[in-house]
Amino acid sequence: MELVVSRAERLAELNADLSRSNEELDAFAYVASHDLKEPLRGIHKYAHQLLEDATVLNDEHRRKLEALLRLTIRMDALLDSLLHFSRVGRTALELEATDLDEVVKEAVEMVAGRTTAATVDLRQPRPLPATICDRVRIREVYVNLIANALKYNDHPRKRVEVGHIPPGEDAARPNCPPGAEAHTIYYVRDDGIGIAERHCEQVFLMFRRLHGRDDYGGGSGAGLTIVKKLVERHRGQVWLDSVVGLGTTVYFTLPAGETVTA
Repeated sequence: MELVVSRAERLAELNADLSRSNEELDAFAYVASHDLKEPLRGIHKYAHQLLEDATVLNDEHRRKLEALLRLTIRMDALLDSLLHFSRVGRTALELEATDLDEVVKEAVEMVAGRTTAATVDLRQPRPLPATICDRVRIREVYVNLIANALKYNDHPRKRVEVGHIPPGEDAARPNCPPGAEAHTIYYVRDDGIGIAERHCEQVFLMFRRLHGRDDYGGGSGAGLTIVKKLVERHRGQVWLDSVVGLGTTVYFTLPAGETVTA
């Protein structure tokens, strides 16, 4: 009995240490990215002034200054993503009964400016359940997933499906991690370019892009990292199933609130 208690106490201590470590890491990321933005703005300002004020610049010097300006803009975007990621870990969740159909509708409206209705076939096989979650954060999850589904798709008309699999329902759950099948599984599925199996874990890492910097509209590579962080803050899991050339399905669970009885 004493041994069991000792192990439980040790596990609690390790969890507390991990929680403190994560909080310290989030705090460091916030401070570092915030403080770096000021000198970066100075570099951008002076490079811009040099480019405008110099009366005589040969082509080589002009190209170097223009490249410097592009690099400062890219670094500023990366710092913005890091700042946002650190805030995701620092702000408290506001859990409330939420209609996920409304959340998805809002997410689609937020993404709509990046494409046209004529080029997207958005499907929802059945209404999503209501659940207890942080509405704003889960809307951000859907915004990121739907935006990626449209972004990494080279079809003239893109197909996106938003749905869920209730616990106990006999449905395919590829790569489902242990314990996830006991909860409602939500998903966003596309018919895009797909992801090679060897990269399926890497895409959730911060700033990890599988394509060229400017391919498929560019970006910092932080979207899925933020999705993972938000889902894990709801005590959920996120994973994906993908086939190169056929599309990707991103699955996630939200055990923090689970489904509200209608």
